[in-house]
Amino acid sequence: MSVNFQGYSFKDSSLFETAMRHKSLLAFDRKGGSNERLEFIGDRILGLVIAEALYKKYSNEDEGLLAKRHSELVSSKSLLKVAEKINLKNRLKVSEELKRAKGVFGKPLANAVEALIGAVYLDSSFEVVKLFVLDLWSELLEEQVDVPVDFKTALQEFTQAEFKKLPSYEVLGMSGTDHNPKFEMEASIEIKKGQIVSAIGYGKNKKQSQMDSAKSLLEKLKK
Repeated sequence: MSVNFQGYSFKDSSLFETAMRHKSLLAFDRKGGSNERLEFIGDRILGLVIAEALYKKYSNEDEGLLAKRHSELVSSKSLLKVAEKINLKNRLKVSEELKRAKGVFGKPLANAVEALIGAVYLDSSFEVVKLFVLDLWSELLEEQVDVPVDFKTALQEFTQAEFKKLPSYEVLGMSGTDHNPKFEMEASIEIKKGQIVSAIGYGKNKKQSQMDSAKSLLEKLKK
């Protein structure tokens, strides 16, 4: 039986089924395999397609700016936005244990998007999968007007130049649930002996909260 997903009709439906099988199922049924190998090839295809799209769209930008755009567009955050857009959560198969413990969220979903790309490629051709990816990423490519800023790196460069020191980060706490946590992070730096400037940031994980606190501290120091 053929499978049609997001406008693409699979000639080999088993590729789609494999793309939707999380590795947690292997503990109970190894016959169907998992989507890890498809994820491997899908990750490389996604990187190339987005790189080419950015190269053509921003013809006046140098490699450094293109790399920042690329990193943002192939990040887990962007993959999860695509997963939500195509309602992949309802198609991905995980073990009941994982579903009860963590649910179908985060990394398994992001990986499944890459596995889906790999499956489409193996079932068709590079030109076909390129159009498939560009369609899925069309909104993200249009939304990205400004070059994404890595506030952690920007803060580090600023404090090294101004104070010859690096900022420090401390987790102040975590609230929310296991499925929807909220981290509170403090970024700080001693600008003079005994004079410390700090700022608080929040995020769904340590990395996001660290980035948010770095942004707040950078803004405070520049004032």
